[in-house]
Amino acid sequence: MKNLNVLISEQGIKLLKSLIDKQLISLKHEKLGVNNIAYEKVEIDTSNGRYLIDNCVDWADDYFSGPEDIPFLDFKRLSDSDKPFTNWPEDSTEMQIINEKIENILIVQDDCDIYRSNVYYQHMKSSEGIIIITDKAQYGFFKDNVYLDECVVVVKDEKDVLSKAESLKEHYDIFGYPFSGRCTRSLTSLKDGGTKEIDTAEEVGEITREK
Repeated sequence: MKNLNVLISEQGIKLLKSLIDKQLISLKHEKLGVNNIAYEKVEIDTSNGRYLIDNCVDWADDYFSGPEDIPFLDFKRLSDSDKPFTNWPEDSTEMQIINEKIENILIVQDDCDIYRSNVYYQHMKSSEGIIIITDKAQYGFFKDNVYLDECVVVVKDEKDVLSKAESLKEHYDIFGYPFSGRCTRSLTSLKDGGTKEIDTAEEVGEITREK
């Protein structure tokens, strides 16, 4: 079984790095509902241009649960003519005016060793979130779930936006028998390239029985 790579593309990382020391002007997304969830995408306007955080579901072969659709978080540049919400009802979106300087951007990366009946089966590495740190606050954009779900959780906090995201253990509460997982979460700073491990979790696949 080959390993799964669900990381932000190299071009996406390059674009994110280019925003450090630039001005974050505004965010546009679906109106936030319960738990600050928006569907699929967030448009970012900066002094360096317009960009899109895209959590689009795509097909993944050799996925441990079988051929399956899983969300691929990526970051893309928008042209002047690109209008991500052009087909959406006008009252379905909202804009947050920010006007703050971007000081750093962090990538939330999860690495998971997957076991089948206690035998190593596959490794999955994925980008599960983007954190933009400005001179005044932190803005987090996190996958709502590991698979099937295109939703993005959009949160703001003055000092620790990651504390408002779903915990690693909750995030990987997806395993069913015979699969289990041992997962590690790390943060990578795009300003200095440093990476630090911040959490570990183990999930044992539950056996579900029909009543």
